[in-house]
Parts: sequence; structure tokens; C-alpha cells
Amino acid sequence: MNLKCVRANRSLVKGAIYECLRTSMVSTNSSRYFRPHVVIKYLGHFLPDYFTLENGDPIPVTNWTATEGIDSGYKTWVESPEQLKPGEILVCERESSKYLRRGEFYKILEVNKVQRGSSGRWFDVKIKIEGYQRWLSVGAFRRATQQELRQIQLSNLFDEKVPDMRVQRHIRKFDRNPSELKMKILIEATCKSLLDPKRNNLSVMEWAIQKIEPKLDLTPSDFDLIKDIDLERLLKL
Repeated sequence: MNLKCVRANRSLVKGAIYECLRTSMVSTNSSRYFRPHVVIKYLGHFLPDYFTLENGDPIPVTNWTATEGIDSGYKTWVESPEQLKPGEILVCERESSKYLRRGEFYKILEVNKVQRGSSGRWFDVKIKIEGYQRWLSVGAFRRATQQELRQIQLSNLFDEKVPDMRVQRHIRKFDRNPSELKMKILIEATCKSLLDPKRNNLSVMEWAIQKIEPKLDLTPSDFDLIKDIDLERLLKL
């Protein structure tokens, strides 16, 4: 189902068409915390007020789930986190630690579940992942899709490179990126630093290292990568 955006925000463009993967307009368990929402591919949850059908009609007040496209863009969160088990593979969606990298696979080492309230239905869930001993919020991850798990299995079968699935604390997060992405990171940090009114007496590079991207452990020599970049190449990044 395609939806038309009628209200813009930081993620949405008014008038643009977006692929919807799910609409949850009616509560199925009478929860007082339920809020109607739609799930947009690659972007996540939004209130239905932001969208209409392509012809301008309101979104039907019913629950609907797409039959295609689920594997690649659906569930950017962990459903039923209390069911997580050690050994499961998760994908980082939010870099809540300087050692995590969005889009990388991590294997669960331990799961800690604490019941919230007396109903027995709600849990606070924390996890530890291989290579990192601190407890982390499940909200920073999603479950690996079936397609991603199949790809890992095929890589094992054909002796191809397999994701490490553990935190590499001895390798800087910045160094784990390809060259083009490194350039994008440095240019973005430089631009933000240049325009930041709180920079005070620090140089653009110093502010970028200390305040804009402190989790990347950048050094002045990293910026040599973009020192001689020309405008034409910059516009193509």
C-alpha cells in the first residue's frame, strides 16, 4: 500500500509517496497505551495524521499488513523482547554506544528480564552482546530478518566472509567504514562544526572531534582524507 504524506517533519516530505508496510488503527488487546500508527518502509512508525491514501481519502480504520516487502524494511524494532534468547542475532539500529555501528550484526550473550507491574505482561529487557559486557537497551536493535539470516548461512556454506557479530573494541568505529563513507562522515562533521554557534574559540576541526563526533575517536590526521577534495567530487558523495 502506498500512502501520500500530507504533513512534513524531519523525516517526511509533504506530497511524497511512501510505501506502507503496516497500519495499526484498531487496538487488539484493549491496551490504554495503544496509539494508531502506520509503519513506513525504512522509516518506522508515524501517526496516521501524516498520511492519506494516494487519492486523498483517509486511511481505513482497520489493521493491515503487507504481504510483500516485509523482510527488507519491516520491524525496525524488537517485537516481544521478553522472548529473546542467547545466541539470537540482532542488527544495530541506533548507536547507543561508541562501540556499536548501525547496520552491523551482533549476537546476544545474555538476556535480563525484569517483570514490570503485577500483570505479568510487561517486562524491562536488557541484553549483553558478544564482545561487550555492559547491559544494553533492546531499543537500539532489531531482529535480523529471514533474508539476512539466510545470507549469513550461505556465506558460511560457501566459505565467504561472515559478519563477526561481536563488538570489536580494539578497532575504532571510524576505521570500520569504507573510504567513501569516511569522507561523508568527515564532511558532515566539518559542516556542523563550522555552523555551530557554541564552537567558541576552538577550531572547526577541534570542535568536530570533541563535540560533533566524540564517539568516533577522530584524530586531526583523519581529516587529511578530505583535505584536497574538490567541489565536483563533494557534490557526488
